[in-house]
Order: sequence, then C-alpha cells, then structure tokens
Amino acid sequence: MKRALISLLFLFLTTTLLAQKVIENPAYEVKRSSIYDVDKIELTENETRVYVRGSIFPGWFLKFSKNDFLKDCKTGKEYTIIKIEDYNFDEKIYIPESGEKTVVLVFPPLDKNVKKIDFKHALYGISLTKQKSAEPTPKEVPIHVNKWIQEELDKVNEYPIKDFNSNQFFNPKKSKLIGYIKGYDKRLKFDTGIVYQGNNITREDYPIVIEVHEDGRFEAELPLIHPETNFLSINKSTVSYYIEPGQTLAMILDWEDFLTQAIYRRSTSSRYKFKKTTFKGPLAEINRHLMNFTVEDFNYRALKEKIKNQTPAAFRKEQESTYQINKDLLKKYITNNDVNNKTKQVLQNVLITRYATVLFDFLRVREYEAKKDTLNTILKLPVADDYYSFLKEIDFNKALLVPNTYSTFVNRFEYSKPISIYPKLNKIKIDPEITLSQYLENHKIELTENDKKLREESKNLKFKSYEDYKSFQKKFSKPYIDALEAYNSKYIQPLIDKQRDDITETNMEKWRLRDSVLKNVYHLDKNIVHDMTKIRSLKYDIDRADNENARSYWNALKKTIDDPFLIEEGERIVSKKFPLVEKNILNDSPNSGITSSTLNATTTKLPEGKPTRIFNDIIKQHTGKILFVDFWATTCPPCVGSIKRMKETRAKYKNNPDIDFVFITSNNASPEKTYLKFVESQELVNTFRISNDQFNYLRQLFKFNGIPKYVVIAKNGEVIDDDYKMYQFNNTVDHIIKKFK
Repeated sequence: MKRALISLLFLFLTTTLLAQKVIENPAYEVKRSSIYDVDKIELTENETRVYVRGSIFPGWFLKFSKNDFLKDCKTGKEYTIIKIEDYNFDEKIYIPESGEKTVVLVFPPLDKNVKKIDFKHALYGISLTKQKSAEPTPKEVPIHVNKWIQEELDKVNEYPIKDFNSNQFFNPKKSKLIGYIKGYDKRLKFDTGIVYQGNNITREDYPIVIEVHEDGRFEAELPLIHPETNFLSINKSTVSYYIEPGQTLAMILDWEDFLTQAIYRRSTSSRYKFKKTTFKGPLAEINRHLMNFTVEDFNYRALKEKIKNQTPAAFRKEQESTYQINKDLLKKYITNNDVNNKTKQVLQNVLITRYATVLFDFLRVREYEAKKDTLNTILKLPVADDYYSFLKEIDFNKALLVPNTYSTFVNRFEYSKPISIYPKLNKIKIDPEITLSQYLENHKIELTENDKKLREESKNLKFKSYEDYKSFQKKFSKPYIDALEAYNSKYIQPLIDKQRDDITETNMEKWRLRDSVLKNVYHLDKNIVHDMTKIRSLKYDIDRADNENARSYWNALKKTIDDPFLIEEGERIVSKKFPLVEKNILNDSPNSGITSSTLNATTTKLPEGKPTRIFNDIIKQHTGKILFVDFWATTCPPCVGSIKRMKETRAKYKNNPDIDFVFITSNNASPEKTYLKFVESQELVNTFRISNDQFNYLRQLFKFNGIPKYVVIAKNGEVIDDDYKMYQFNNTVDHIIKKFK
C-alpha cells in the first residue's frame, strides 16, 4: 500500500512538472521602459504568471491596467491580463525603501508554439527559451555606420575657429549633426528627434527635425550663426552638445542612457547627463569636457519658499556661496584635465549665466508673489541697486553667446525691472476733418429712432471688453453700422495709424533711458549683449509702423550698435517686413526668381515635403474654409487658458461658412485621459492628437519652439499668417474673412 502511494505521488509530481515551465531571467531583445524588468515567467496549462520587477526611487509607484497584455511576436495574438496578484487594476503599488518591487501579473495560458512575447509598453521579444547572459555582450557600432560617419566627417574642409575673438565667430553656415543610437529598434516607436534651434539675436525660432533611420543612424542639418551649445531631444530625453558653423559633429548614443534619464526625469529634480556618449570629429574634445564636467542645478522647486523667507540680500549671499563652490569645482577640473581656452570659456560662461539667471529669477518671481501676499513684510522690502552688482562679474563679449544658458539669461537681462523702462507716452489726439454727424448729414443717412436712442446711451457707457462693444454695435440699424465703418476707415483710423507709425522719437527715447540704466544702475559699459536686446525688440517696435517710419527708426537705432553682424541681422528683420525691391527685377524674368505676382501675393505656399504632407492630411477635410490653427497641449497653461477664453467666441462662429478652428497637439504633451476630458469640456470639434514624430515635423514647418502657436490658413491651403496673435481675433477676423473670402 505504501509503495502504491509513493508511486501515485511520483506520478502526480511528474505530471505537474511536465505541465509547468519556468523561465528564470528571460532574455529580451528591446527594453522600452526604464522601470520594468521581467525576472521570471511561469507557464502552466491554466495561466501565465509574469514576475515583473519595478525599479525606481522609493515612494514612487507602479500601476497596471486591465488593458495590459502579452503578445505573440510571431502571430500578433494578444493575451489580455486576468488579474494582479494581491493588487487591483489601476492601484498605485508603492516602491519601498529598497527601490524595487516585484509584482505578479496573471495572463491566460499561452499557446504551446509561442516562443517569443512582447510585454505591452515595456519589453519586446521576451524569449521563452533563453535566459539573459550573466555578462551581456557590449553593443558595438556596425561597420557600415562607422564608415558612414567617417565619410560625413571627411566632407568638412575647414578647421574650427581658434578662439571666440575670431572674425569668423558670426558665420551663417550650416552645420551637421550625425550619429548612432546603440540598441535602437524600430519597435521603440519613434523615428525622429528635434533640435530646438533658434536665433538669440532676433528671437526667431527654426526647430530642426532629426531623422532616425531604421538602423539607428540619425542626422540633421542645422542653420547656425555662431558657435553654440544646444541639445537634441529624442524620445523625451535630451543630450547636450557643442557645435560650430560649417562643422560636423558625430555622436554615439546608448539606449541605456535614455532609460536612465527617463527614471531621473520622473523621480528627481536632478538632471542626468548621458554618460555613455562618445563624440567624433574635430569638436569631440570640447564636447567630452562639456559632458564630463557637472554641477548641481538650482532647485527651482524651493524658490517660492526662499522668496517668502529670505531678503534679496540674503538670497544673493547664498547664491554667491554656491557660485564660488562651482567655480572651485571648475578650477579643479581644469587643473586635472587638459582643457583648452575655448572649452574653459564655455564652461565659465555656463556657470556665470546660470548664476545670473537665478538671481534675476528670484526678483521676477518675488514681484509676482508680493502682489498675491500683501502681508509678508519680507516681500515689501525694496531691492537695493547693489543687488545687481553681480553683473559686473560677467565678461560681456561674444563668447557669452555660446552656452545655451545664454538664451534664458538675455531674456531675464532685458526684462529686469530697472532696465525694462519705457518713456511716458503722449496721448493720441484725434481731430478728424469732419464729425460723424456731419458725415451722416453729407451722405443723407437717416437715423432710426432706435439709432438715436442708442447713440445717447453710448455716451455714458464703458465697455468691459471688445466683445461687449461689438454686441452693443449690433443693436444699430445696418445703414448706420455701414456708415460708421466707412467714416472710421476714412477719417479716424488714418489719424491713429499716423501717430502710431511715428515711432522713431518714442523708441529712441526708450533706448536712451535704458542706456542710462546700463551705465548708472548696472555700472556696465556699452556691450554686445545690450546692443543685442535692441535687435531682439526690433520686430515688435516696427510691427505697427509703415515702411517710411520703420526705416527712419532703424536708421537711427543702428547708429547706436557697434557689431556689423548685429546690424546685418537688424536689416534683415526690417527688410523681411518691408522688402526693398529694385525696379529692374520686376520684369517677370524666369531667371530673376522674383516676379511681380510673387511680390503682390497675400498668401504663402507651403514647401513640398513630408511636413507639408502631414499638415495637408490633417486639414484636407476643411478645404474651402479659412482655418485658425492652434498648436497646443494640455500640459501648457497658456494654451489651456487661451482655449478657455475663446470658448464663447468659438460658439458664435460654430456654423460660419467661412472659418473653422483647428486644434493640433501631440500624444506626448497631451495625455489621452486629460486630453479627452478637456476637449469635451471646451466643446472642441476639429481636434487632432498626433504622434510626437508628426508634431516635430509641424514644428519645423511652421518654425516654432514654444506653444501656443497660431497659424491662419487660406481656403486654398496656403498660409495667410504664420505667427497669428489669437488675442487679436475679434479685431481681425472680419477683415481676414473679407480679404480672403
């Protein structure tokens, strides 16, 4: 009997073992998530148990939904999750102090012939037959990629500049960024990156798409005007680099760095610099030093608390101490490494621009907080002029423009309270040739009794908004409204325009005041950065001017600017708005490249290529209407605020035969649940949530780094305005409809 029981137990155990297969540390082909790993898979006839280990900072959490699945790599068959052992779907599973948490996910049994599976959004190509190697084979750059990189580098026929005093510092030549991502796989679901390229002298944006090929190679041609550090953004990760006009820089990236940076991005305020990156080409050495030297970024999350509790003098002293520590770290790094003067200057300017920006930001945010909290005595303390003495530590030369931290610094500098001073404006005096009553009498326009009553009412009314004014105007009879528009157009608007157009005296007085602040408050000599702020303001200054007044102002302004390249850039900005056209080119010659019809065009045709095809595919269903296109995101507060403010206006134009509103966002910037909820609440109709790759191409097409961005498209698909101001919609929409109907 005993022998029989033993035999039955042996048979049971054998049958059970045959029915169960366990894969410890299964090998996988591609890891997409920085958090998840699979330690074990148990296959039985009744279920599939996947032991998922989450590795992230303590206090953060894992979460799994009822839509998670495994997929057979060969057939595409999906096995939807059944349950999470000991937890519920969408429950936050917190990470303990160890930084790791293993969760068992239960799926249906897999078919017997399944050899390889994907785990949704995390791991691709998980093997059910192989284990991970104890020592993974290092990823190598393929031979054909190395050959391609060398061929591209060999195409460069000039040397980098020797120093930043070179007369070739300003050099509008294109450069090239090329490279390779070790571990890239098309299953990672991205095929572009982007460089947020721009011109700090003129404030122009021209982002450039980085094309990522299936084999992991990437490339982009960058329009530069001077040497600069910048960063490329791929799959939400950023990698810094230094490049010069006319040069090619090669970068070898590692997918493991992408995964690590993703953890830092989610879990800490610290930035993670790619550590496995290698560089090739004449600029490799300077890039290696910029990557290796690191200091802690300022913790902006703590800024509000410091503002409430620290005087400006105390904050300044604290930051001076931090800046000195960073300078000592840099000195030590330079001593221990072979660092040339160019690299040294860039690193020094990174530190000083960061330091100065933090000090400017303290005052900027402090002013905002003081308006909200009127009881805090610390916020009421005045800022002494000597707070700004840190500016005297800065060498205001061309080298300051190199680090990408400069773009924020110059913005804070030009808008700092002492220097952002304006002259007192003279009130616009309107003395028309004839009065409205005379105009009505001359044109024999009879007013209705209601018109007369409304005119009397209007004398005592104060309108809160342009919308209120428009609503009131609609109460008048049509003959009166038409007459009022004609009168304003002929007798009032020209007088307003004439006074607004006369911009030279007002704007030059503005710069005289600011030059004085530079000298007497900041105690700085005239310098290239201050001159640059004049060019940065130029587009705005001439926006409402006519050709004659814009040219008059520019001729006066450029006499105060020293650097020839800044003057060239200013001339380009003025000529962009008011082109100088030689008479002899208006001959419609096929060789001139400019025709009379081109010069008179009121719309611009989009260039041929992939970006335009993506955009046209979005707007094709709206052919025959003028489109007000809004590039936005749920994660962008100004975007959300603008859409909310326009809700009533959109409702008024809901069935308008001439116009439509179109909204375009990316799936990265607008998470699905938040997006759907917002779209419903704002009653948005023509909304498109596209891939991040597609959105990158549209950034390049319409030249915008930041959002919201508004574009007006004609009925034929051409561009009416590629930098529309949506806050002017009520004032401009009727004119646009009339002109482009």
